[in-house]
Amino acid sequence: MPKGVRRQKKTLCTGEVVYYGYYGRGRGAPSLGKIGTPEFHENLAKAMRSEQPSNNIDSLIFAYSKSNEFRSLSERTKKDYRGFLTKISIKMGKMKLSVAQRPLMTKHLSSWRDEMSGHPKQANYTITVLKLLLSWAKTQGDIEVNPAEGVSKLKEGDRRHIVWSQDEIDAFNKAAPPHLRLAMSLALETGQRQGDLLILSKTAIKDGVIELRQNKGDVPVAVPVSPELFEVLSNHPHPDSVTVLCNGSGEPWNPKGDGFRSAWSSVCRDAGITGKTFHDLRGTFVTRKFEAGWKAEDIAFVTGHSLANLSILERYTNRESASRAKAQKLRERMYGAKMSNQGENQEENAGL
Repeated sequence: MPKGVRRQKKTLCTGEVVYYGYYGRGRGAPSLGKIGTPEFHENLAKAMRSEQPSNNIDSLIFAYSKSNEFRSLSERTKKDYRGFLTKISIKMGKMKLSVAQRPLMTKHLSSWRDEMSGHPKQANYTITVLKLLLSWAKTQGDIEVNPAEGVSKLKEGDRRHIVWSQDEIDAFNKAAPPHLRLAMSLALETGQRQGDLLILSKTAIKDGVIELRQNKGDVPVAVPVSPELFEVLSNHPHPDSVTVLCNGSGEPWNPKGDGFRSAWSSVCRDAGITGKTFHDLRGTFVTRKFEAGWKAEDIAFVTGHSLANLSILERYTNRESASRAKAQKLRERMYGAKMSNQGENQEENAGL
């Protein structure tokens, strides 16, 4: 938390634990609202504005958060950025802009990145937001040099080879109650992110197509309902629920996924599944569709990836598995059944 901010823990009637921020101490300290919300960041910026000079990183963060560039972002992106801007404020908020432009600053920022290397994805995102902030400052004439431009990204874990096997899917479904088996099928057959699926309304399904607007990037996508998913949806465990996914009582999950994640993890433990996440089902979907012969453009329209950068799909694809399936299909199409039979006979003769 920035200097001067005090937080207070409160337990809601639902059992959820939240934290509220106050600027200063004592009874007269103004409330900043629930930590992490837009209201909190707005009130914090107002409280700090009267105290800070107009030439440091904190003042830059305040100005950027009021800019058209920031306001034009999706609500999800703004929420994410606020969290990282707060982290930047804690680390270097009082730093003068003149100091931020010094030649050694790139080295210092690289060292800060390395301090966060235990969580490389978060470290990279933090530096990315800092680059954006300073790049905006450069366009405004506040600085002449963006020292964050020279900071490279940490290598993140490669999960391309991590897809759910059919045995793992079967084990999960055997251990899971009906409402979580539905979640497995929905993720496996749509390739959507957990947050989007948790709030997916039944009204989004019409004429064999699921239409939604993804929370990340505000991207509209349309997903064809597969025969497998159609059968699962036709036998919905809670026909009267508002959302497609719901808990065991038929009530919508918390959109943040807190209860869902714990329920999902519990089933994975019972099924003996380790090293696999719900998000890995997105990569499993992409891999399976490549294996089935879908074109990259078709997959991108469903997953929401940019058509201008289809190579990003490789990040989600188990290339070994997809290549094997592709080779088998090419063999059948290019050489025909006769050659396939000859090949099978050769394999048998070779003892394969």
